[in-house]
Amino acid sequence: MKKVLLSLLMVVGIGFVANAQTEKGSWMVGAQAANINYNTTSEVFSFSLSPQAGYFVKDNLAIGGKLSLDIVSASGSTATSWGIGPFVRGYFGGTEKAKFFAEGNVGLGGISYSGASSTAYNLGATVGYAYFITKNVGLETGLGYGYSNSTSGGMSSSDLGLNLGFQIYLGKRK
Repeated sequence: MKKVLLSLLMVVGIGFVANAQTEKGSWMVGAQAANINYNTTSEVFSFSLSPQAGYFVKDNLAIGGKLSLDIVSASGSTATSWGIGPFVRGYFGGTEKAKFFAEGNVGLGGISYSGASSTAYNLGATVGYAYFITKNVGLETGLGYGYSNSTSGGMSSSDLGLNLGFQIYLGKRK
């Protein structure tokens, strides 16, 4: 009987550890960087940065807010887009050291290019993998798609790229 009880406690304990970072009531704060590129031949530079914070409304499901900044500079001209809006992220599969995730976001923002600017609608989606280097810190990589379309219809941008980032997971208060 002791062996059965001990085995059951171990299974429950492992399940709890596997969910500790992403359990209901926890918070996540972090950022992703993407599309970092510099081409010396064509003198094109691009960079994307997206800080975010979220709350786990249930185990493995977080909602939160996200900011984004994208810069592309080529031939003396610079295009900049920014955004703010909500996101939803779900974690699935994996172990206590790593999990897969899928995230979607929408938002409002702006696009500026060659002195012209406009308000924009933003959409994004990412699928990725989080590796927990400690109980509270995860390193991430993912494939992300982003789209911005100006409300005036004159400017839009889209990108598909590899994201690298980190999240800090803050456990729920007991």
